[in-house]
Amino acid sequence: MSPSISKIQLLEKARAGSADALGELLQLYENYLRVLVLAQFEARLRARVSPSDVLQETFYEVHRDFSNFRGVTVQEFLAWIRQILIHNLKRCAERHVYAARRDVRREVNAEELAARLEQSAARLDSIIADAASSPSMRMEREELQLQVANQVANLPADYRDVIVMRHFRSMTFEEIARTMDRSAGAIRMLWLRAIKQLQVELKS
Repeated sequence: MSPSISKIQLLEKARAGSADALGELLQLYENYLRVLVLAQFEARLRARVSPSDVLQETFYEVHRDFSNFRGVTVQEFLAWIRQILIHNLKRCAERHVYAARRDVRREVNAEELAARLEQSAARLDSIIADAASSPSMRMEREELQLQVANQVANLPADYRDVIVMRHFRSMTFEEIARTMDRSAGAIRMLWLRAIKQLQVELKS
């Protein structure tokens, strides 16, 4: 049974009332969603709240509100989850970063946040091109994106962070260097080692 069929079957069982099937389906997407959350977390926010908290809140709301889901495909399910994730990221930023500031920046623009999240999802393609362009790989693009997300999420923290900032947030090496308090040259070397490690993991 292919992974894509497995997800479809899990979704069908979840829609039939199986909480276990819904839990298994969410587990398949956990690292994919975790990487998207990490890509939206600026330093100010990460200092106040864990990305895992946002992810767990999202999973809780998915379980709680699943009866409201009206889609039938895995793609519709994932789009629905991303909308919940966007809402939670917006609320988290307003609560932890802007709550004490009495200016217009307290209101996080949900449309801009949604656009950034979609851009981060699309940028998995750039990582695939850079780190996983092996002729032996014969996967559907969605499955390859999930595999890349799983491997990125499981990299050492420095490797994971430099890849997220470089590929998902399109930060320059100089910007990453300031964020990580290192030289731009050191960040370039760190990024090269991270990409090499990702290649190894994807081909193993």
